Amino acid sequence: METKRLANWVAILLSFLAIGLISTHDTSELCHGKYYFGNTFKINWYKATHYCRSRGMFLVSINNHAQLNGVIKCIQKSGHMNLNNDLDMWTSGNDLGEEGQFFFSSTGERVTFNRWDKGEPNNAWHGMC
Repeated sequence: METKRLANWVAILLSFLAIGLISTHDTSELCHGKYYFGNTFKINWYKATHYCRSRGMFLVSINNHAQLNGVIKCIQKSGHMNLNNDLDMWTSGNDLGEEGQFFFSSTGERVTFNRWDKGEPNNAWHGMC
């Protein structure tokens, strides 16, 4: 199955930081014809990618505000927001190929939409994501 088609039909992993989360079990939520997977353990981008791929899933690729809002609504509905009502998640976007040139590892497409947190991307721990 080709990667792009697989990316559209296979579950998508959203890795949430454990800070403030109460649940300790994995859950998936069907939203907009796709499954979003949430968890409560802390994980870096590389481990999130590996965890996701080992289960036949991809990290999410968000291309516009409508998709971002859809993901946020889905996660709010699932109860995976932390106690501060923050959403911390990994996307498949990274600049592993060339510093400052971000592409989605799940689709190979250039990242054209981003909504970085203040001070991001900061390449913390040489994360490249």
